[in-house]
Amino acid sequence: MSAANGAPRLLLSGESLLGVSRASRDRTLEVAARYHEPESLAVTLSKALGAGADAVLLSPTAQVRGALAELKQALPVIALLPNVPEYVRDSSDVGLVGAALKRVKRAGPGTLMRLGLTGMSHAAGVLKGDFAAMVPILLELEVASMGRVNLKGVVLAAPITDLALAGRHRQFFAHVTRFVQRRFGGFAGFETHNLGHLLRALREWDVHPDFVIGPVNPRGLLMKPSPAEVVATLTAADTGRDQRQLHVIASHGDGAALTGRACVEWCGHRVESDFSVAGNMLAGPRVLDASAEAFVASAGRPLAERLIAAMAAGEAAGGDKRGKQSAALRIHGDEEHPALDLRVDDHAEPIAELQRLYTVSLERFQPFVACLAGRHDPVGELDRTRIEARIEAFHAARRARHE
Repeated sequence: MSAANGAPRLLLSGESLLGVSRASRDRTLEVAARYHEPESLAVTLSKALGAGADAVLLSPTAQVRGALAELKQALPVIALLPNVPEYVRDSSDVGLVGAALKRVKRAGPGTLMRLGLTGMSHAAGVLKGDFAAMVPILLELEVASMGRVNLKGVVLAAPITDLALAGRHRQFFAHVTRFVQRRFGGFAGFETHNLGHLLRALREWDVHPDFVIGPVNPRGLLMKPSPAEVVATLTAADTGRDQRQLHVIASHGDGAALTGRACVEWCGHRVESDFSVAGNMLAGPRVLDASAEAFVASAGRPLAERLIAAMAAGEAAGGDKRGKQSAALRIHGDEEHPALDLRVDDHAEPIAELQRLYTVSLERFQPFVACLAGRHDPVGELDRTRIEARIEAFHAARRARHE
């Protein structure tokens, strides 16, 4: 998340090295195997900077320390702390206090001195059991365990951030932000799996970390904000929002949309119970109305066909006031790859050409995509005979629907 204070615009995250990932189990294991040796991780970290990353986001692990030692350059690091999976493992063996003592025992004299100073300044809170007072001590130990690094900032890991967010502990966020900025002289950030809720809470509490890291998708916004809240959150800090259009539909329920004040006329949007339509540079509002009416009238047909029908109706009602040249159709299900991705970049009749490409995709492409590896089948269908059988079953089902 970019900010005016110079916060990083692009980070390479090493969180998957901890076994924390939204990818499949096979993919997570593949990443772990690829970067088992510090040398291979060091090469990737170096390439990330060459590709434009402002810093790397890393947690203290043996392989990270080894990789940083391999590098000849001072790598800008933002520390993602604490290493939650390691703490969980240690706590299972020796308890929370034992896990902390384990880190104290391996700390050097300088770290112990700094730890003592931090401990004294937070002693009253620690004795009261104040969680906000304990975290700085934990961060001291975790930063020390990173080794000698070019530390640019500290990001609090999502499990702790979201625990404090659920309890609405304003003082926790304010205190951690101040401590990190003053103690380490770098950026203070929070990782979260509840981005919309955290951003709204920080604004409400007038707490200003340097940046927040969080996924912007249905699986990341775990507290399920409303579509209107998502639109408001995504556009609140966007200086270009007056030139943008954004529309959001909940998986079950209503949607929300924004048409910026500076969008080119005619511009607007229409939000219904299970779909939305928006556009700019249109011949007029009838374009949206015709598209919406065609989509509703085609209920019961495959989604792709309903969308093409809506585009055709909008085109017939005037479409783009500049004329017609291109068209595209992209549909996502619950996989990382699109279920269908068709585009026409330059054609005299783009909607008709899009319809032709869709018809061609039905022959083999669409049933074949269902055979690919994905969330529900990490291997995919590899046997050619079974693939052909599934393609034939796809066509049989289509014939049955049209009988």
